[in-house]
Amino acid sequence: MYGKQLIQAAVLLALVLFASLYSYIEFFVAPLARERETLLAKISTADTQFATGGSQLKKILAEEEAEKKNEGQDRLLERLMQTIPAVPQVICPTLLSRLLTQHGVTGAKVFVTGFLPLKGIEGGLLQSWAFESPQTKPFAIGEAMADIENQLPMAQITDFQIGRKPAETVVHSECSVQFVTFR
Repeated sequence: MYGKQLIQAAVLLALVLFASLYSYIEFFVAPLARERETLLAKISTADTQFATGGSQLKKILAEEEAEKKNEGQDRLLERLMQTIPAVPQVICPTLLSRLLTQHGVTGAKVFVTGFLPLKGIEGGLLQSWAFESPQTKPFAIGEAMADIENQLPMAQITDFQIGRKPAETVVHSECSVQFVTFR
């Protein structure tokens, strides 16, 4: 009997030893090993990022140096542009009258309605002109307005009215034109 109990005790001891060894490995060593592997993977990605970061930093520094050179060139160009006398672009009544008469709009009165400086654009002016034309042919005035916008790229038709004024029998048109010009 003593031998049978000794075998049972030895088997039980082996099972307890195996269970404790299994639980030690499964619950303590394996999580540490997994954590070690994830940390090693993070370190390797950080190493590659660090290695590529040096080249990216060199690119950024080279771009900054190029921008500094360009800034110097821009300043030089600005100083050069200031030394060149600027010819003001002026829209005058004769130019609008000529464009209107080319399309058969005769007897038009052209006049200035305002000059405003443009904010943020040195030397920029917003010129407002208007014209009135009695006895207007609607197609002729439309062609003339299209020609004004095509020949003067900085022009914009802002208002156009065509119709009869009270106590008049002829068709009458009024138009406002704005131009952006630079001195």
